[in-house]
Amino acid sequence: MNRVLRAAGWEATLVVLTLVCAGAATSLSPFYLDPDQILYSLQQALAVAGLLAGGLMMIIVAGEIDISLPATLAMGTIALARMAEAGVPIWLALPAVLLLGLGAGLVNGLLVVGFGLPSLAVTLGTTSAYRALALWLGGQEGHADFPDAYIRLGSTTVFGALPLSLLLLAATYLLLAFALHGTVFGRLLYMIGANPVAMRFPARAWAR
Repeated sequence: MNRVLRAAGWEATLVVLTLVCAGAATSLSPFYLDPDQILYSLQQALAVAGLLAGGLMMIIVAGEIDISLPATLAMGTIALARMAEAGVPIWLALPAVLLLGLGAGLVNGLLVVGFGLPSLAVTLGTTSAYRALALWLGGQEGHADFPDAYIRLGSTTVFGALPLSLLLLAATYLLLAFALHGTVFGRLLYMIGANPVAMRFPARAWAR
């Protein structure tokens, strides 16, 4: 009970500090609480970072860590830009980038699970490898001339104001919540994160 109260106290403190900062920012600029500005800031701050945090949450629940996510994101972004530059349709480019990110995560998982290596050390090493691959793909020149099909998902709004990317983020978190709390897979993740050694005993009993 005391632990819950302490956690609630910390969260209440964060809420108060957030409100104080919001009040100070509002006094400095009358546009701070403008609805368009708020939606734009949410889109820029949450669309990508929120999706990354959702995937990382699953890993942390299992008691592991993956610090190669920014490098994987850079690799996928540059690969998407290269395909846009080559005229590849978005319906081919997007699955290809997803497979590239899936392959990067699979390499991390195989090294951690298959060889019993610590996830921190593995992802620290693959971060350098994925950054090098991103640099090799991108070179020293940038690319900003994306076709409309490539930027539609990030720029389209619903009901004239609500960014579609935020709806995608909300749908993703609803699916993650269901996966963690409403499926056997989610319960197993929590069990692995709580005690991976004890988790092996039921598996051995079932194998008999």
